[in-house]
Amino acid sequence: MAFTNDNPSRKPTDPILVSTTLLFAGLGFITLYSASNAPPEYIFPNGNIFANVISTQITCEIIGLFFFIIASFLKWEIFRKPGWSILIIFAIIFLCISPGLPFIGREINGARRWIYIGAVHFQPSELLKIILPLYFAHIADKKQQAINERKGGIQLVIILMIVLLTLVSIQEDLSTAALIGLNFIVLFICAGGRRDITVTACAVAVIILIVFIITSEERTARIISFINQSGFQATQSQRMIRQGHILGTGIGQRVEEAIVPETTPDFIFSYFAERFGFLGVLCFFILFGLWMSRAIIIIINATETFRRLLATGAFLAIAPQVLLTVGVASGIFPVTGVPLPFFSSGGTSLIVSWIAAGILFNVSQVPQRTGFSERGGRKNTHFSTKKGGWDAS
Repeated sequence: MAFTNDNPSRKPTDPILVSTTLLFAGLGFITLYSASNAPPEYIFPNGNIFANVISTQITCEIIGLFFFIIASFLKWEIFRKPGWSILIIFAIIFLCISPGLPFIGREINGARRWIYIGAVHFQPSELLKIILPLYFAHIADKKQQAINERKGGIQLVIILMIVLLTLVSIQEDLSTAALIGLNFIVLFICAGGRRDITVTACAVAVIILIVFIITSEERTARIISFINQSGFQATQSQRMIRQGHILGTGIGQRVEEAIVPETTPDFIFSYFAERFGFLGVLCFFILFGLWMSRAIIIIINATETFRRLLATGAFLAIAPQVLLTVGVASGIFPVTGVPLPFFSSGGTSLIVSWIAAGILFNVSQVPQRTGFSERGGRKNTHFSTKKGGWDAS
């Protein structure tokens, strides 16, 4: 069977991981719902009314929970079989080129990132945050020596990543491409990749990022406005956060001194900070810190390379986006358009976040033998045994 619920060796449910995930999701929905009191033309993009946004979010929450359950009990080891590599590669390529296809691709706000199939639409690049770690875990599981020693299959992985990031960047989705690139580098390090390859990949990624920024007037303007702290969205977002003070304005209370366009997809954290204040933000970070620390422990304690990389990819699908989105709302980073997992409106991002949480829960259920335990501290753990690789022992 493809599910593991009949395995007597599985560990009990991880209460910290499950409770923090559910609390995070519930808090996100409450925050999105409370945004209904702001003027709709500012809060909901493309003229969508509040009812449509909330009903869509509820539908995606249900779908996300369904996939969370599947991801939690699926035997992911079935993807270790050789035949899956070709299918996963085709899936990755299709997801990259599909927004450019004439009948299903759709351009919104100057970016061609979405697929429309009837009434259903989604953003393919979001799904790459799950499929790419799955492919990398498959490759690393089969060709660990190639990754450590710069042989064989690693060339294919690097070429695929270059093509992938280029295609996603062309879709005017540079922020997602940068996050996927970051995920790849972290996964490569966790798989025991050589330091020289990692440094080279980082240098090439930075150069490509700079090229894409300076060749786009809009991106260049964003960087300049970020340096000068003169961007309208960024300044309004920071005003919104300051309006929350210690206790916040409260759910359902309208404050119109600062209004941020595209709040629900991009600046929902500003709304959260305004509604719940400093204490709410403090609780947000405590909750996120608990979830993140638990996820890291699960990754370190994973017994196999395949499951460790799968869990790492799931962690990277959520954690960097949370930090980036909070940083953007606070003026620490330039405006990117990256959604806040479990908070922002947007069905694809929400479903992917639930799948990622399900994968982490799945890995936590498998008996673990080494790593960081809550009682004994850090044990003997290493990502690479080859000379020149990254050693975390």
